[in-house]
Amino acid sequence: MTICNKPKSYSNRRGIRTGFAATGQSGMLISGHGIAVDGVPGDFMGGAVEQVVLDAAQGNDWVVVEGQGSLNHIAASGVALAILHGALPHVLVFCHRLGLERTKFNGTPIIPIPELIQLNEALTVFERPAKVAAISVNSAGLPDAEFERQARDLEYQTGLPVIDPCRDDGAGQLVEALRDHQRKSRPPVVES
Repeated sequence: MTICNKPKSYSNRRGIRTGFAATGQSGMLISGHGIAVDGVPGDFMGGAVEQVVLDAAQGNDWVVVEGQGSLNHIAASGVALAILHGALPHVLVFCHRLGLERTKFNGTPIIPIPELIQLNEALTVFERPAKVAAISVNSAGLPDAEFERQARDLEYQTGLPVIDPCRDDGAGQLVEALRDHQRKSRPPVVES
């Protein structure tokens, strides 16, 4: 398993105080705190995630929330939805394994990425609508040329930056994409 927790440290180095809300065992091993949300009874998952996010927000400007599973993965969609609702995100980063065409569980075909992005955004409208600002990909094992081809295809399909945080300065690019989204989504200052 490859774990890449670079975006948090990259944002901190850019002067953005950033907390990390671990929602699974790997995130807890990295950060030393959090919850294994899949071990929380279903009725309490959203609230447990909210508490971890609130704890991570103390003294920070941003909170990176560790995701789990996927909304189109029948074994993990409940956990993914609880994280989405409990975190009340301001912005989303869509994560995808390049080249993956089927889920690991049951081999279910993966819905086209633009549709999955729309689904994730649609499920945030209840309290705080959030948009996807970037796509973070895992391109492990892909040669550079194949990574570039697939990333360009996905950028064309979605109109979003596609970034592998573990390649080159990918984590820095991801932080910059989030900063750019933040600047664009701020309400204009009205002088009286």
